[in-house]
Amino acid sequence: MKKSVPKMGRITLPALLCCLPLQSALADVTRVDASIERATSSALQDISISGRVVDATGAGLPGVTVLVKGTSTGTSSNADGTFLITAPTGSVLVFSYVGYVRREITVTDAMKTLEVAMAEDMTALSEVVVVGYLTENRQNLSSSVSSLDVAQATKAPVATATQALQGRLPGVQVTGSGGPGDAPVINIRGIGTLGNASSAPLYVIDGLWTDNIRDLNPNDIESLNVLKDASSTAVYGSRGANGVVQITTKKGRAGAPSISFNAYRGVDQIYKRYNLTNASEWADRAVQAYANAKIDPLSAGQNSLAGAVKGPGGAFNPNVDTDWQKEFFQTGTLEDYNVSFSGGSVGEKNATNFLISGSIFTKKAS
Repeated sequence: MKKSVPKMGRITLPALLCCLPLQSALADVTRVDASIERATSSALQDISISGRVVDATGAGLPGVTVLVKGTSTGTSSNADGTFLITAPTGSVLVFSYVGYVRREITVTDAMKTLEVAMAEDMTALSEVVVVGYLTENRQNLSSSVSSLDVAQATKAPVATATQALQGRLPGVQVTGSGGPGDAPVINIRGIGTLGNASSAPLYVIDGLWTDNIRDLNPNDIESLNVLKDASSTAVYGSRGANGVVQITTKKGRAGAPSISFNAYRGVDQIYKRYNLTNASEWADRAVQAYANAKIDPLSAGQNSLAGAVKGPGGAFNPNVDTDWQKEFFQTGTLEDYNVSFSGGSVGEKNATNFLISGSIFTKKAS
């Protein structure tokens, strides 16, 4: 039985006609995907954002980390607190800074400029200690770092910052004669090397190293930390072998200028004197000591003590009775006058602050 084979022309035409609906459907899908891609691209369009990070007083915060959440894209604020970052719409900007509460802000289409005010985190400030150019958790440095309560220390009438440390921090020994102009010596956890000069700690004032803070006004100190062992002084090398005293001075703040003045005047006297014998009591005890030794105080040769004998042959003079403690330890006077002028301003791109202070301290003996 023979069957006729259809010609190719008859087969090709229906097949092409059948593929037309499929091609149309594929074209529609392609157009839909392109529309979705364009919409997604439009939704995630990058926006250039400029702004400024300030504290509670309006002063710019330098070094604040600005990061696009979930990415590695970020920047940090400049010295005046300004920053510039590019982020997609709908993303979240994270602002973080040591000692301040972290903030998160969502990026919108209309966001071109931004001012972020950060509040201090008192809990974080009490847990973090700045050690040189590093920061450490206070729990890791509980015994090696001590902080001075400056507000309480400056209430005492002291001439130098070293005197304000006396008796206030564990492991810190402050010694001095107490005389006018005397510079006390500080030893941290004992004397590390020979001699008072070489055992003195390193002083770091606002990042600058010095060996003496005698001329630093205690009223200009904002904070004071004492670093006492290798775990906290390592960044200072051999210069920190005898401990490090870190001092941050006061700075002006944005706002209306202010003038501060305080003064006091008082007396300087010894707290307690020794209960010693007078001339008559001393003479009686001296004569008794000679009698106990069976020695005649009038005929003991070069050891004779006629001046203590009140009877015949003696030379005791009841009119001579000098209180040498009274002669040495007299009442002195001290005066302290402090004045400071501070203020600052905040602009769109920069901030300015200033503080000018002066003091006069006088201590005289009567």
